[in-house]
Amino acid sequence: MNFLTRAKKIYRIFKHICLKIGITVKVFAHRFFIFYFDTLIYPRQKSFEFKENVLFFTLPKYYANKSKDSAVGIYQIVDPLRQFLRDSNNKTMIYLWFTDENSRVNSVLKFLRQIHISGTKKIIIDSPNYKSAKFGDFGKEIYRYIQKKYGIDLLEIGWDTISEKWWQEILLSNIDRTVLVLDNPRKQFIPESLCISNKAVVMVPPFSLNQISQVASNRTLDFNFIGLVGSYRNYRQDYLNFISDLGYKSFLSDYKVRKNQLTRQDYLEVLNKSKISINFSMTHSQNFQLKGRVWEVLLAGSMLLEQDNEQIKYFFKEGTHFVSFSSKFNLKNSLLHYINNDSERIRIAEAGQKRAIELIQSNDFFYFITS
Repeated sequence: MNFLTRAKKIYRIFKHICLKIGITVKVFAHRFFIFYFDTLIYPRQKSFEFKENVLFFTLPKYYANKSKDSAVGIYQIVDPLRQFLRDSNNKTMIYLWFTDENSRVNSVLKFLRQIHISGTKKIIIDSPNYKSAKFGDFGKEIYRYIQKKYGIDLLEIGWDTISEKWWQEILLSNIDRTVLVLDNPRKQFIPESLCISNKAVVMVPPFSLNQISQVASNRTLDFNFIGLVGSYRNYRQDYLNFISDLGYKSFLSDYKVRKNQLTRQDYLEVLNKSKISINFSMTHSQNFQLKGRVWEVLLAGSMLLEQDNEQIKYFFKEGTHFVSFSSKFNLKNSLLHYINNDSERIRIAEAGQKRAIELIQSNDFFYFITS
């Protein structure tokens, strides 16, 4: 029996033992490294002390951005936060931990040591969905230990919360902290207890206003769609095929995998050139979310043509700030109408941009996470 065969056999036996005692191998590994840290590493560290003005972010770097030019959590949260801190002369220090760049199980030790060194009073957990790297390699055992050991507050940012499974898998049971729900203003599927206790808070995403473009009639693209069309999104391809022969200048992406999607810079450039931007907001659960693309389109000064849903209407008024569609025919007719009626399109695009800016400027997101 060679070494590899012997190792696989030992692993299978070990896995069977873990299942017998009711835990997974990963949970066992987490508990082992927590024990190792607590007994061998922690005693050798300087005493832990809370430091003022320190925030610690754990976030996946490449989720929804396989082009790897910039982490979604960076340009949608951290960069706007840094600008806010500069503008308000706030000296808060920001620590970043990318879970998918530190995905080896033994990275848990480095993570715990970094938490100890930072002296943070609050950890902000960026949680795209229940399959994200957050629980892939840094699960509930780790966060429970951190809060019990140090008394650190945990705050979770929810970006993809429109399913019951998100709330079943993501919630850290027995840990008291607030969940910021940025894609779900109607609070669908959220346990009532969280709503009553104000632990599930809806806030405007903290987008940077540096990406604002002037609404103008001389844009070189008539319309665009930027997004994926694979998996549960296959229905989008039917819509795109239906409008592909209109004869106007357009950019219609047909990416089925994330690695093929545009870089951040190219993505914003397409929005800035487009008179109209099409967005689909139905999720894998056949429900609707308020996607980040809505805000980016509006800030870019493009008129938003949005799949009809109630989530966006929490913040924006249909017909005033955006136009909705509910069928392929509805989508085609709206495109033809607004491409040929510049004054109406510009009026809606300007109103949508103004509303988005007002919401972002009046947003108390940063005060909430830094308080």
